[in-house]
Amino acid sequence: MEKNKQGKGKDLSLYRLIVAVIYSGKRDNRMVDFENVGFSNSFMFGKIMEKPERAKPFLEQILGFKIDHIEYLEREKGIDEKFDGRGIRMDIYAEDGKTVYDCEMQTTDKGNLPKRSRYYQSLIDIRLLKRKDDFKVLQRSFVIFVCTFDPFLRGEYIYSFENRCNEVPDLILNDEAYRIFVNTKGTKGDVSEEFRELMRFVDTSEDRCYGNDLANELLSDLKAARTNQEWRDTFMTWERYGKECREEGREEGREESIHEMVENMIRENIPTDVIARIAKVAPSEVEKIMASMSVTA
Repeated sequence: MEKNKQGKGKDLSLYRLIVAVIYSGKRDNRMVDFENVGFSNSFMFGKIMEKPERAKPFLEQILGFKIDHIEYLEREKGIDEKFDGRGIRMDIYAEDGKTVYDCEMQTTDKGNLPKRSRYYQSLIDIRLLKRKDDFKVLQRSFVIFVCTFDPFLRGEYIYSFENRCNEVPDLILNDEAYRIFVNTKGTKGDVSEEFRELMRFVDTSEDRCYGNDLANELLSDLKAARTNQEWRDTFMTWERYGKECREEGREEGREESIHEMVENMIRENIPTDVIARIAKVAPSEVEKIMASMSVTA
């Protein structure tokens, strides 16, 4: 663990050299050109939205209400709850002391978002309950998926769900658990033109002036990010190992492949947080693998 921390600083140039060598010999013609990466790319979305001054208004425009402040904001926070034997990472995880916000970017329709949202909601609740075994600690929570496709094929910009009684439709359960699916390609719904402009930016990342101040600020951030050499290096690693993750698959029974890939990245001195993002596991999982490698070395 300590060895890895030290390596993060002094081995940055070596890390960049490793990435360059990897790509000189293993370049894939289908690799994404970093200079053309859009805002909806998972890596880019997470990096830009690390800024509370971007994440807060982004959430506000989706939810339609003001958020007083964000006390906690971390890029792809690890949720390391082991009731299912694995941890996950979330794109944007924020708390304001009273409400929990989880916001995920989705560019591929795998047909599993409803149940995936249920899974994310359960992990948030388990984490909150670990602080104190009292259901009163369960805060209001929003699980948000921003999709560059229509997840329900109804044309709405926003699909919002809460639990209510089937027999008495106006009887709301009031468990304060909400799931929201945003469709950047929507055509229906009671949304402002300003919100439509934000969705156009998220969907296309076109270089133009938008009728939405936040969209213009995000476009400026996107342009600056594309020239950030450190981000470029990390993205190249993200693409390489992310491609391997997609080829290996995440289905049950393939965890040994992910474990082996994490070991390979550790050997290449790739930073722990980058490994966790690529493999989509909690940082603690990377640290455990790192510790086991030290023991067996």
